[in-house]
Amino acid sequence: MRIVDAHAHVFPAGFAGRYDARSGTEILPCGQVRKFDGETVSIMPETYEDTGYPAEELLRSMDACGVAQAVLLANSITDQGENERAVKEYPGRFAAAMTISQGPGAAAELREKRFRGLTAVKFEMSEGLGYTNPGWYPDFRLDSPDMAPVYALAGRLGVTVAVDPGRVGGRTYQTEALEAVTAAFPGTRFVICHLGFPDVPMTDPARREAWRRMASLAKRANVWFDFAALTDFCREESPAFPTPPKLVRAFADEFGIHKLLWGTDAPGALRASAYERLLDLYAGSPLFTASEKEALLGENARHAYALP
Repeated sequence: MRIVDAHAHVFPAGFAGRYDARSGTEILPCGQVRKFDGETVSIMPETYEDTGYPAEELLRSMDACGVAQAVLLANSITDQGENERAVKEYPGRFAAAMTISQGPGAAAELREKRFRGLTAVKFEMSEGLGYTNPGWYPDFRLDSPDMAPVYALAGRLGVTVAVDPGRVGGRTYQTEALEAVTAAFPGTRFVICHLGFPDVPMTDPARREAWRRMASLAKRANVWFDFAALTDFCREESPAFPTPPKLVRAFADEFGIHKLLWGTDAPGALRASAYERLLDLYAGSPLFTASEKEALLGENARHAYALP
């Protein structure tokens, strides 16, 4: 079985101490980030004192668990230079995403970064560390007219569009926009992250229906869902985490096993569980057959991200 981590992140060694004036974020020691509004959030376990998680650290976990490749995603604090370095220095082990500016020059920026080796573009919509940060594009819409050339070019260049929609029910949860653009650009591949953010335990009817509408995008041939970091939604279940595999099983039963990509969201998800446990939740689960595990843990990612 060729295993692919379809959702991971890397940060350069010594990342702590950086400050981004535009987004107002400051990288603190021990895996912490101070957002523009003063709130401090954790992006990795506090044991990473310099808030660095370079490609070599991820590779150690991958090699220990038999993971062949990883897709490195991005957000507003990601050092894209580290993504580019990983792709260049470890050919065949990584594919990586870019972030791009918004406006008339966005498509040209996508083209330039594609030829620097970045084969996906990530739109992190979550508030605070995403495109909707007040210093970035607080009114950003995925279906903005400026985005049409981006999606069209992504399709022509084989660039996969990954979207973290943010919390279900929030202002960044743009299901209508995704319905419009995935239909308008059927030749462009889209991956929606974190299983579209199910509102675990999904007891609120409005949020449950909002999530189901997002999940229904999986019916489209050019749309996949990764299920990275579902453990973050139910940390109280540690270490067994019975809910995440059940959510994935139910999604697969409704929309097809071929629409799902395993990913860890390392290093952030390592706050809830070890890397090997994030894999074994599904690799060792009796809820999936051997052939289904091959699809979930690697084959689907190869199609969604056009991996070699």
